[in-house]
Amino acid sequence: MTRMYRVSALPMAILAAASMYAAAPPDQAWQLRFDGQFAIQLPVATALNLGSSYTMQVWVYPERQVTYGTLIRKAMDVTDIDPSIAFVLQLSPTNAANYSQSLGTAGSARGTGSGSPIPVNAWTHLAVTSEAGSFLNFYVNGVRVGRSPGPGGAPPANNNPISLGGDIGPATSKCTGFCFNGFAGFLRQFAVWGRTL
Repeated sequence: MTRMYRVSALPMAILAAASMYAAAPPDQAWQLRFDGQFAIQLPVATALNLGSSYTMQVWVYPERQVTYGTLIRKAMDVTDIDPSIAFVLQLSPTNAANYSQSLGTAGSARGTGSGSPIPVNAWTHLAVTSEAGSFLNFYVNGVRVGRSPGPGGAPPANNNPISLGGDIGPATSKCTGFCFNGFAGFLRQFAVWGRTL
């Protein structure tokens, strides 16, 4: 059975704190668990339309390796053509973590990532920063492990929601609702800042 959940309030904080990494996952009684068969859709909010400088983070605990397990994604209006994403953080078939962002035009997507697999059955902190769209930086447990040229600007603002745990297609796509790339494991403390930390 394919499931998709919409939430009326953000399940994880959108923060404006000074730092993003702690040596251990936060001590909290709740987390989101995904089985690879559903995703959570955040409310569409202008606060989640990123500028050219931003920071995004999440704690992730994969329970098993999946093919392209999406952690965080914002789709374009039509996902069947290049580019299909405004941005996406996902695990590759080798369990490496990768991030890509586009400007909303064909060929504009740029990305960075961990390069190495992240462990299964362990908490890992992932973060990405954009330096005015010029560079994308990727962090694993507070250490920068990737730096690549960025796309040169902000991800496109649109009325598509951010999804956690899988791909959710917009109404204008061939794939609407939960589509594919389901993540199997836990997520905690997804957060976005409107600046590079």
